[in-house]
Amino acid sequence: MTDTKYFLAPAPGHYGDRTRVISSHRTLEAAQRAARGLNAAIYAGEQKKGSEWLRVYEQFHSAIL
Repeated sequence: MTDTKYFLAPAPGHYGDRTRVISSHRTLEAAQRAARGLNAAIYAGEQKKGSEWLRVYEQFHSAIL
């Protein structure tokens, strides 16, 4: 089992300077299911649902999908 966690945030270019994390997941598969039909990007990290997400964070977290 891995300690990597995944979270969804609005896709780059689909929000202003700040937004909130949409959801967080234990597995990549769960994150992919949650992202269906949304303009969201999946990132690896420890962010939790509702956490503040700033545009500058995109420099440090590369989107998985």
